[in-house]
Amino acid sequence: MTLSELLKGCNELLQAVFPIEEYGYYGVDIVEGYTTPCFFVRIKPTTSPVNRHIRNNEVTLYINYFQSRTDEVDLFEKADKINQIFDKSVKIGDRYVHVGDVDFDFVGKDRNILQATIELQYHTAIKPDSTQPFMTEVSMRYDKEEEKTWE
Repeated sequence: MTLSELLKGCNELLQAVFPIEEYGYYGVDIVEGYTTPCFFVRIKPTTSPVNRHIRNNEVTLYINYFQSRTDEVDLFEKADKINQIFDKSVKIGDRYVHVGDVDFDFVGKDRNILQATIELQYHTAIKPDSTQPFMTEVSMRYDKEEEKTWE
């Protein structure tokens, strides 16, 4: 799974609950000219090898919700629904992605923008370097030392 597939899948999960006909969806490339209510969705990936064949992918998903008018109850309702969407694991394409911590905060100058921070984790296979030939034959030599006896 690529990062763009993961981001697209997370947006689709949100759009299933918050329809695109009612809410705008934006990425980091939009800084002005957006319409509210809307969600800004972005990811921050971190990867590390587990072994020669597996890579651990940890992705922090940030969801910011901008309202048309300030309504605290609406913010809490959105937080509850986001928490329900990202519960334990989510299906992105044909893969399941583990959901870790889900954290909510209120950001912005007036602290009236809901920000969800969601930790996602999944593993991917590391493709072997196809330019190196595979070993086809192994030969070993074993020399046995003479046993010493104690007298």
